[in-house]
Amino acid sequence: MRLGDGLIPLFDLVVFLWIPEDIRLTRLKERELQSYGSAVEPGGSRYENSQAFLRWAAQYDTGGMEIRSRLLHEKWLASLTCPVLRIEGDTTVEERIKAVESMITGKAQTQSRA
Repeated sequence: MRLGDGLIPLFDLVVFLWIPEDIRLTRLKERELQSYGSAVEPGGSRYENSQAFLRWAAQYDTGGMEIRSRLLHEKWLASLTCPVLRIEGDTTVEERIKAVESMITGKAQTQSRA
């Protein structure tokens, strides 16, 4: 059993967010720079760690079951008994919120009819 597995039966909804690799990696690089500044630039004290992290993150879409990858997540999502909302693409925060609200509202309406 992995950490958190005991909570899975309590889930009412899982939201899977996927963003295209180029956008995801650009955002990660920007976040690394914002968080660590010049330390992640060549010669910086965190440069090697940052590069290793970005290489690891770049494997998400093509990696196997041995790493935190889309394949691993798809297998996990398929094992769930609760609804899964997939939000894929470069969506805005507002679009994501609306999708989640719609899913929750629709679920609440379905339950109230039962």
